[in-house]
Amino acid sequence: MTTNDEHEDDDSVDESPTDWANRIVLGGSGPAPVDATAPDPFVGAAVGDILIEEVVGEGGMGRVYRGRQERPRRTVAVKIMKPGLLSPDATRRFEREAEVLGSLRHPGIATVHTAGVHHVAGIRLPYIVMEFIPDARTVTAYADDVKLGVRERLELFLGVCEAVAHGHERGVVHRDLKPSNILVDIDGRPKVIDFGIALAAGSDLATTTIQAVSGQLLGTLQYMSPEQFRGVTDAIDARTDVYSLGVVLYELLTAQTPHALAEKPIYEVARTIAHEPARPITRLNPRLPRDIAAMAATCIDQDAGRRYASARELGDDVARHLRGEPVLARRPTVASSVVGTVRRNRGRVATAALASVVLAAAMWPKPQPDPQPVPQPAPSDNRSLEYLAELRRIDALRNQRNMAQADALLTRTRNLWDGPEDPLELRCLKAELDEASMVLRGHERNVTDVAYAPDGTRVASASADGTIRVWSTADSREPTVLRGHTGAVRAVCFDATGRRLASGADDRTARVWSLDGNEPAIVLSGHDRPVTGITFAAGGESVLTASPD
Repeated sequence: MTTNDEHEDDDSVDESPTDWANRIVLGGSGPAPVDATAPDPFVGAAVGDILIEEVVGEGGMGRVYRGRQERPRRTVAVKIMKPGLLSPDATRRFEREAEVLGSLRHPGIATVHTAGVHHVAGIRLPYIVMEFIPDARTVTAYADDVKLGVRERLELFLGVCEAVAHGHERGVVHRDLKPSNILVDIDGRPKVIDFGIALAAGSDLATTTIQAVSGQLLGTLQYMSPEQFRGVTDAIDARTDVYSLGVVLYELLTAQTPHALAEKPIYEVARTIAHEPARPITRLNPRLPRDIAAMAATCIDQDAGRRYASARELGDDVARHLRGEPVLARRPTVASSVVGTVRRNRGRVATAALASVVLAAAMWPKPQPDPQPVPQPAPSDNRSLEYLAELRRIDALRNQRNMAQADALLTRTRNLWDGPEDPLELRCLKAELDEASMVLRGHERNVTDVAYAPDGTRVASASADGTIRVWSTADSREPTVLRGHTGAVRAVCFDATGRRLASGADDRTARVWSLDGNEPAIVLSGHDRPVTGITFAAGGESVLTASPD
């Protein structure tokens, strides 16, 4: 089922092997982005026993090719995943899980034929060979192209549920259901692709999503469940797929997703889906029957315990509706909606507010008691508002390219989150900060120390080449180069104003530099061995130095 093949690139490749491997697989983490117009080095090459013929698609986890297999002779789809997705320790797990995926046999699931790891110049590229679906369209594109009515769309969706249920009943959760992973063949039959591939690669979908190129982020995020956003890996089960199917159902019947996400930054998308209630499907398409609204609401409930337990349960309810029978999905009531909101925001609503609202709902339409004082927000409410405000401040600092302050604020904001792991909105912001970080080059030898100015507008780097470079964090202007030390510079720091810099070096001296003018550096000597540490004392009128002497 699984193979390992070796392919060493020849000397004609000018770029480094790592850059080359990152370039040829979409979403690679190397410095060179994929150029969709450039020739793909895999086209015409062999991967395992497959001759790659052309690129047919690409996504956050890799690029998909059409290929020709000789034994047996057939056309196949080959997904070559991006570098770094599979660590050496995860190889055996990848091969074992690929065996499980290959055992899924259902007309609605694209068959996994084989899997392996392709080696290019020491770079490990996991790949999976799957059934090729010619002239396929995504489920939403197909429904729109052939102008299906509501009933026909539900029948198509039922076929998808049956395919996903087949995987669930064999212990396999898809984890990445979305229209681009639900294709329809030329005969109008749905085919679910990439079933369980995220799990087979040992990949956390949220992490993979963050590492994907920004243009693909929203395409995956809007179909992810709240538990995926919260990073609760143990909570991901069949109900996670049910949530994603609910979002697909929304899109099939309304051409919109449950949450309005247009123009929102990525961290807001993550926070919205994880914490904000969805728009009722009948608000987006008022002509839909109440039973469909009940099914859609049950799918995308933020509390996984209130969703359908599996795709089979969901499919059974869809079939009931198509037969004209009552569905089992619970229609939301006033009381259940209030309780559901409180559950989703546990700790944010005062106990008195909860009691009064639930009692009011239960007693309606009886005469209401005298108005009570409006409860004040619970402390955790204020904490949540503060958390959201801090996220927006971090994003504003990032847009101003004030990376030092943004990163420091991100660290403090983590303390406002009560969960055991960072939620996806924080991880998204962290990834964006990392992506926006500047690469500063110019030293001739190793960089030995780095210091940020207090206001974050400048950064100083010390080097074994004996120089200090002071860079602007706001633009790409040439740095100021400070020369004077006759040995490697080991330590550097700014004073509280950010206008002076102190340094220590192997020449056994410390120096204080003025950054606002052309004044010569103040040279401080006295140590018998290199100066390895330095800092300004309180008030900035003296410096403290450290040395092995």
